[in-house]
Amino acid sequence: MRSRQETPAGSLTVSEAATTHEHIPFKSNSRGTGKSDAWRRLWHTFEAQNDQLLAHYHKRSNSESAFSSVKRKFGASVRAKTPAAQVNEVLLKCLCHNLSVLVHAIHKLKLDPSFWARMEAA
Repeated sequence: MRSRQETPAGSLTVSEAATTHEHIPFKSNSRGTGKSDAWRRLWHTFEAQNDQLLAHYHKRSNSESAFSSVKRKFGASVRAKTPAAQVNEVLLKCLCHNLSVLVHAIHKLKLDPSFWARMEAA
């Protein structure tokens, strides 16, 4: 994860001008006394809305973890040639990932799932 200390000050100004919202948490030892006005504004915004920004960052962190897991399990490349087949391949990777997470949870939590209702003889 790239911290704000490693971000060039110019990119913060560009980010503000483009009205984008960065959700990168500041390091614990950072203070609102940066060299640029953009830095100080972002730091004070982060301090004032810390809970909201961290909740949003947590969503981003979860999605990045899921993408990383899919890439580790099923590969980072897409082999299909046509755009429709590429979309289908990525969707299939996501489906397989979700199924593997479900099976893992069933075994780890020792669940006895019932996916279909048993039909009783009439």
